[in-house]
Amino acid sequence: MKEDLLLLMLSAYKGERTIYGAQHILQGKKSAQAIQDGHFFSLLPYFHLFPSITREEVEKLVLTLQQRKWIVLSDDHRAILTSQGEAKVRLLKKEYAFVDRLDGWKYLKLTEVFWLRLTLYIQTLTQLHLKQKAFIPITSNRDVQKWVKRKLQIKNLQHQTELDALYHDLRSFLETCSDLEARIIVGQLSSPSQIGLTLFQLADQLQLNTDYIYVVHRATLHKLFDELLNDKHQALRPFIGGLQEHQFSTETAKKTANLLRQGLSIDEIVIKRRLKRNTIEDHVVELALYDPTFSIHPYLTKEEYHRIIEAAEALNTLKLKQLREYVGDSFSYFMIRIALTRKDSSYEPT
Repeated sequence: MKEDLLLLMLSAYKGERTIYGAQHILQGKKSAQAIQDGHFFSLLPYFHLFPSITREEVEKLVLTLQQRKWIVLSDDHRAILTSQGEAKVRLLKKEYAFVDRLDGWKYLKLTEVFWLRLTLYIQTLTQLHLKQKAFIPITSNRDVQKWVKRKLQIKNLQHQTELDALYHDLRSFLETCSDLEARIIVGQLSSPSQIGLTLFQLADQLQLNTDYIYVVHRATLHKLFDELLNDKHQALRPFIGGLQEHQFSTETAKKTANLLRQGLSIDEIVIKRRLKRNTIEDHVVELALYDPTFSIHPYLTKEEYHRIIEAAEALNTLKLKQLREYVGDSFSYFMIRIALTRKDSSYEPT
């Protein structure tokens, strides 16, 4: 599964980034370069998908792709797909259609905590309903345990009423999923009559690759989050409470964003925060990436924006150095980066 996903990512890069760029996105590396490239190449859905993946593992996966004649690797570790590799990508896009529902960057802060809250709440509620107060919780995460305890105290209603509401919303959602997706969700739930299985146990039971089961589960949750943010499944909405605020790459990026919203310029923030201009520019690019309402007009004119976008389309590249050589030295790398944050949108500077 990992080698297939890596091939899909390398296909998106088209040789413009190294194999280690893919590793950083899969790891969820919170660097300006990883976040920016994830956006430019539409790879942010894969963000933090395999946080423990190592450089050595990526190199082994790449070696497998070479041996299968799906890629050719250059001396500087950039991969170009062969015709066989391109054919494989077309097959993978059909076979792994569920990958399109992944949104790792958007739901970075949501995924793990939501699932722990939901599964512990269901376990606790079913135990209390049968007046069985002594049980081993499915997670030792203290924050999640405290959250569930508070919710049970706030929800001063009959256990059966709450269980019925959760059952109705979960069933309503799972009816829109495939049989496999539903089995993965339900198979992990614990109650007095059922001990939830781990993803490893589910993979063994279903005789499927563990990574495959893991990615399907994650994509299913992201599909659910899309629906929750559209005000569906009211009984499940509280489980995303307090988790929807954008998570900046660093606390310092968050501070810069707050100053920008207060109307300070880059130069003013550089002086106020005593940081390098390049650092503040990285923060501005990140803000532009995640907030589609953020105006990039203060940083380049309408004409400059169109010049950069036209250059990217004419050269069919997102290489910053190549774009700057094309548009001229009067355009800074920052101007090019900020323009590219709106490349695939209907944004029109005014």
